[in-house]
Amino acid sequence: MGKGGNTAAVKEYLKNNPYLADALKKDVVNYSKLARTIIKESHLHLAFEAVVVACRRYKKEVKLQKEAVQTILKESSINAENGMAVAIAENVAAQKIMEKIPEGYFMKGTSGTTIILKEREIDGVLPLFKEGSVKRNVLALTFQSQKDMGKIPGLIGHLTGLFGNHGVPILGMLSSSHEIVVAIQKRDISKIVDALKARY
Repeated sequence: MGKGGNTAAVKEYLKNNPYLADALKKDVVNYSKLARTIIKESHLHLAFEAVVVACRRYKKEVKLQKEAVQTILKESSINAENGMAVAIAENVAAQKIMEKIPEGYFMKGTSGTTIILKEREIDGVLPLFKEGSVKRNVLALTFQSQKDMGKIPGLIGHLTGLFGNHGVPILGMLSSSHEIVVAIQKRDISKIVDALKARY
């Protein structure tokens, strides 16, 4: 396999094994052992030295990506809003909710629309939500940036990993070019606030 093929195969393997990519970022990987593992598990005819070089090159890429993520988050404002709720509605019903509560956050998916809105507004449209989908006593954390957040690879993954590593389930996450909204249970804020302050 040619040089380009080795690089592509290594990238694909590491993307499918994010824990290894994370170890590369932290520089706690033995490159020779990693290369042998990739060659063995990928079932491809890859040259050992070329795989080692591709791993080192990928590390530089993810390091630059990590720096870009950290920079935009440090430059972003983070606002917390209490008294929120998260719910899911069929897409047709979501359109009706949007007409009544246009200031909510809406993220349309294939099986329904996730909505983050003020808890006091939910009872007026309660019948429109899927049964059992409403979660109350929610806090919405909004990350806002003047830069285009959609152009930063790994940003969403970084945030979900940060919350997950601190044992904080994400009830809903909505993103746009300049804003990311993360909904969590209010009781979980103490688990994540110190990490956010320390990093950003």
